[in-house]
Amino acid sequence: VVTSLLCIAAIGLLSGPAVAEHRDSLRTPALGSAAAERTAPLTSDLAESRFDERETLTGAGDASGGGVSEGGGSGGGAPAACLPDAGPCFLNNGTPGCDSPDCCAAICAADSFCCNTQWDQLCANAALQNPACTITACPGDGACDVAHGSAGCDDLACCNFICFVEPTCCDGAWDALCAEIAAQSTRCGAAPAACCLPDGLCGTLGLGECMAYGGVWQGVGTSCNSGLICPNPACGLPDRGNCLAGNFTPGCKDGACCSAVCALDAFCCSLEWDQGCAEIALTLPACTTATTCMPTAGDCTATGGTGTPGCADAACCQSICSFDAFCCDREWDAGCAALAQTTLACGFSGAACCFPNGVCIDALGSLTCTELGGILLPAGTLCDSAVLCAPPCPWDCTPLPYGNGTVNIDDIVAVINHFGEAGGPCDNSPANPDGTFGNHDVNIDDLVATLNNFGDCPS
Repeated sequence: VVTSLLCIAAIGLLSGPAVAEHRDSLRTPALGSAAAERTAPLTSDLAESRFDERETLTGAGDASGGGVSEGGGSGGGAPAACLPDAGPCFLNNGTPGCDSPDCCAAICAADSFCCNTQWDQLCANAALQNPACTITACPGDGACDVAHGSAGCDDLACCNFICFVEPTCCDGAWDALCAEIAAQSTRCGAAPAACCLPDGLCGTLGLGECMAYGGVWQGVGTSCNSGLICPNPACGLPDRGNCLAGNFTPGCKDGACCSAVCALDAFCCSLEWDQGCAEIALTLPACTTATTCMPTAGDCTATGGTGTPGCADAACCQSICSFDAFCCDREWDAGCAALAQTTLACGFSGAACCFPNGVCIDALGSLTCTELGGILLPAGTLCDSAVLCAPPCPWDCTPLPYGNGTVNIDDIVAVINHFGEAGGPCDNSPANPDGTFGNHDVNIDDLVATLNNFGDCPS
């Protein structure tokens, strides 16, 4: 029996009791904590907390933290962090320095933290008020929250920020769009609201700030703590797996369900959608759309089926019907019952699953095993005792995750595309004494091995 542990590790297939502890160590400490931590920097007023952090980093009572590190020593010129590819000067950009050398040098001359450590919200606030950073039309005439015919508006910091977000406000008239952004932006004195950020998390920001970070503002009075679910970019993609079973890809194919789960547990979209993610999904209305999973229906696992649509165990019923809608739309027949008998959500304890390239994974159910192209062995079978898995075929490294049983031109292209990477499914040479393959480096040896094993995998 040969199991390809390298392939499993390389594509993140963490499943079964043997790896539960490792998976738990990768997971977020508690549901929602990852989202809370990541959205914290994108709030409207971090000055006080940032000052506390500065005291820790640079010494109590000295917010600037000493001299600025310069590219050429102490002889003048812009600090080394003041580069065009640094983050924007008017935002808490997370990098040392910002992208305007003159502005950056002026701010760092007064506060070296901004160039030596991080350009945080204090640095951005200072930039909005500093003449070296000011946009030409700022300050202008007219109130910032009222449309008028001239460029800019009368509040320097607000004007600079709005024109950074929407440059036309300083190129021509301060029109209704400029006034609306100003009226709802915290840099201009407005209260923050919920903003759905590009990574699917929710930030508490003003309209202009939300636009600057590429987010979608949710409107006045909205809150990230009100059950709002932001669309996650890992969700709803056609190459993702089913949401109600572990699929080992980040995210799943039902966008609404996926976003709801990842709002609670970021692990499911950032690393992999494992059985734990599927179990969360089975508790959420966005994921459990079948309407015939009723307590009055029959036993899900009864041989022969219930004779009616759906069955009594809601989690089991929803899982099966997410794979085979017939079971809920028409009839829970013998095929549905047989599938339930080998499904984790229906009480199945799991078994070894064999894949075409010889990989064996313990404790899977039929839904995950079948969807990923494997064959589920009898209940209770472990990979250590499985004798039915095919011989290893590590040269068949595409399509992910388990190839297609043939070493062909696609696998050659995959090796070339992954050249120089530190391991992965295409790291197939040499054959190691412990039965694994590869040396954590995709190189010419892997290409030669793929060419030498061209054709059908061993059977």
